[in-house]
Amino acid sequence: MENQPAIKSYVFEKGYKDLWNTIQDSWKANLKEAKQHFGQSETTVTGAFHLGVGISIIVFGSIFFGMISLLHVSLMLIFASIIYLAFSIIWGADKLYRSINKIFTACPHPGCYHKFDIPIYHCPNCNSPHTRLHPGPYGILSRTCKCGANLPQTFFNGRKKLAASCPNSTCGLPIDTKESRPIVIPIIGAPSVGKTCFATSLVYYMKEELGPTEETQFEFTSQVSSLTYEHNLASFKNGGAPLKTVEAHPSAINIFLQLKHQKIRRILYLFDPAGEAYLDTSNTQTHRFYDYFHGAFFLIDPFSIPAFYHEYAEKITINDVKPSAEHLEDVYDRVIINLEKNYGIKPDQKIKAPLAIVFTKVDVADLEDKFGETAGRIIQESDPSKFKSLDDGINEACRNFLMDYEMAPILNKFESKFKNFRFFSVSSKGANSVRIKAPTKWLLEQIDASFKKIDQD
Repeated sequence: MENQPAIKSYVFEKGYKDLWNTIQDSWKANLKEAKQHFGQSETTVTGAFHLGVGISIIVFGSIFFGMISLLHVSLMLIFASIIYLAFSIIWGADKLYRSINKIFTACPHPGCYHKFDIPIYHCPNCNSPHTRLHPGPYGILSRTCKCGANLPQTFFNGRKKLAASCPNSTCGLPIDTKESRPIVIPIIGAPSVGKTCFATSLVYYMKEELGPTEETQFEFTSQVSSLTYEHNLASFKNGGAPLKTVEAHPSAINIFLQLKHQKIRRILYLFDPAGEAYLDTSNTQTHRFYDYFHGAFFLIDPFSIPAFYHEYAEKITINDVKPSAEHLEDVYDRVIINLEKNYGIKPDQKIKAPLAIVFTKVDVADLEDKFGETAGRIIQESDPSKFKSLDDGINEACRNFLMDYEMAPILNKFESKFKNFRFFSVSSKGANSVRIKAPTKWLLEQIDASFKKIDQD
């Protein structure tokens, strides 16, 4: 364990020094007294007496001090063993707690995205970084910083309240996890598919509809996430749309979600890279969140499908719709290549993380009739035993849409690579969005079953 700016526990350092010094001083005193008698050992009766005393001190003193030293060492080892056992049990409990509750640290900052066991915690008094703040040589439940401040170092006595930063040496920026369970979700899509609109509308649903319920508490982890959301939402209110994301390596939108029936808070990491990041695999190879992501949104602009675009070219205003020019299959292929090349996904392996495939811009023209509510209702009513909900019908309508417009290959790719995926159709317009709740709630429930108990209406 690397050295920490803290005072080591007595039995880990000073205790052994004191023990050695005590034994050493005792032996020195024994030898000193024997030498004094040897110095008076002339060839007389008195001298012979001092010689005998000196020899007795060497022999019996050595035996006595040897026994005392052995007792001292034994007591020290017994005491140290108890301390070692105690800190090992509590350290193990701390580690087990984080493992069972799926707690880890994920850096949300651009270009970093590293995953760690625990972050660097900082002393509230002197801001010194404590890289391994857990039970160990510096204490069991708490440790003393070199400045004299007392720092808790377990999950149950306040460690999560301390300021923290990223342990990556090339980053080191502040992070706010509060030892919550991460839910890491990237939003995948080409330029102009509406990722930022979708992200803003998704956050609006969680904040304004899910958050105010008795079952959930909503909180931005940072002012940056809050201001970004408020700015984008204001664009909707003013009749426009949020400015597109331009960063290929964005900061995550971080949100704390406290479920009423759960002690452990969830922290949502919502990554919205610029669509241009998906135009080249070199842009996404540093997106380390794919190494630990829990699920993803894959956004599809229906107007990026050539056969459909040509059919509707005369029915839409290009500047209003802003069709995505990137081919759907190309975006998908680059994402999969990145996962296989950089994040350990084998070519013949199915991805376990759930995927919500979301058709955007359903409010344009008559798209509700193609893969929206109208199409979903017709399918649901045609076979209620198979399609039990409107979402079931819309899922089938989206599949049919891909088949009808010569996109069967991409559907086959989804089926061959993902174990769990579902289609949705939305219009992302902040407070005026259409069906944003459906993909959001479905994906959260697939990732964390605790969300199934929320918002059962």
